[in-house]
Amino acid sequence: DFAVDNFRSKTQLLLVWFGFLCFFARYLSSGFRPRGATVCSGSGFGCKIAQSVFNWVVLMLLLSLIGIVYFISVGSGNDVYRRSYLDIVVGVAGVVVFMILPHQIQLETPIFSTQNVGGWFDTLFVVLFIILAVLTLVCQCLNAARLSFSDEFIGSNKFLSRILAGSNARDEMKFKSAAVFKVNRMLENAYNLHQPPTHSRRRVHEGTHELALINFTKVTDKTELVGGFKWAWKSFLTGDLKTREGIWLHTRLIAGLMAQLLFSIIAITLLSTFWHGVIGLYNINFEIEDNTTYCNITLNPESCYAPEVDGTSSGIAACTGVMFEGDGCAGRSLDIVNNIELFWYTCQLIPPNPGTNETVCDSVVAYDNAYATFEGESTNNEVCKAQVTTCVFYEENTAACLLGMQPESFMPYQFEGPGCESIP
Repeated sequence: DFAVDNFRSKTQLLLVWFGFLCFFARYLSSGFRPRGATVCSGSGFGCKIAQSVFNWVVLMLLLSLIGIVYFISVGSGNDVYRRSYLDIVVGVAGVVVFMILPHQIQLETPIFSTQNVGGWFDTLFVVLFIILAVLTLVCQCLNAARLSFSDEFIGSNKFLSRILAGSNARDEMKFKSAAVFKVNRMLENAYNLHQPPTHSRRRVHEGTHELALINFTKVTDKTELVGGFKWAWKSFLTGDLKTREGIWLHTRLIAGLMAQLLFSIIAITLLSTFWHGVIGLYNINFEIEDNTTYCNITLNPESCYAPEVDGTSSGIAACTGVMFEGDGCAGRSLDIVNNIELFWYTCQLIPPNPGTNETVCDSVVAYDNAYATFEGESTNNEVCKAQVTTCVFYEENTAACLLGMQPESFMPYQFEGPGCESIP
């Protein structure tokens, strides 16, 4: 369809394409690493390269196999040449299987995961899939309605032809209108060149060749604006790009432009969020410089561990027995409604209380600019400084904490000092 534009509705094809992007981002991107299937278990550079190549090959095969099934099923019923209600039934079933059922069924496989991760991530994709599913089903209903009427009846009714003819048929009509427009313009120019002046008394004795040369010199300075950013977008929005210029915009080009626009919006949003965090961190540092309160945070590195995700370090440390000393150690209480991801992350990774061997997450405290320092035999008597992310206090001055991640931007590896290399 993207190669030859062999479809009935361009809108439905774009919905199917963006639906697959959302399907991959939500259900496949987190699970394409084959858990347990490794090329080698070493930590060398060659082993990591081989494992990375293997993971990407698995991702390629996964996209190919699932993508074929997805596009055949969800895109069914949009063929401009086929007239079958069975194709529409298959298309509706594809929408249900790929866009609706994954929200209701919780699965966890080595290559596919529908488990809820919580927070705005799930909410965003639920809204996106609902919108895509509803719009795709509306397109399928229009396809079914088109099969109920003959082409002659649809063409005789202006309203039905507008909603049921399909974008491909309308584009072909506009493309032919452009050909008619260009031929008429060419004939009009030729007529104007060879037309003798009405006031001439010697028009009978003058040939058209001399008149054409004279008329051509009169119109040589006439120009027409063609090309440019403003002209292209204006012609695209008004429809002149098709009806007058005869330029066929392939669906893959429109999909690429829409994807670039979408990624640009996402990039601007992420950069704005990151920059907001940087400015907030600067303001916090400025306020702390003017503050005379004191806070000393220490811990034993032997009571820490580094959580891993699929065998790779996540760049943070989880410690228990963290000691707070001073009157400036009061952090901000973490609101679970507005910070559900950080709250969930803390409760999942934080070590249990050594005294009770239980993890209690009734109250989580976040720190934007607090650092814990430690040294000892495990760090070769060298100092390590780590940013305190979140803590759960078991006693008045003792807590279990996550270290090494900025709580606002979720930036890991916030460790400084030579002793940090020896953290277990």
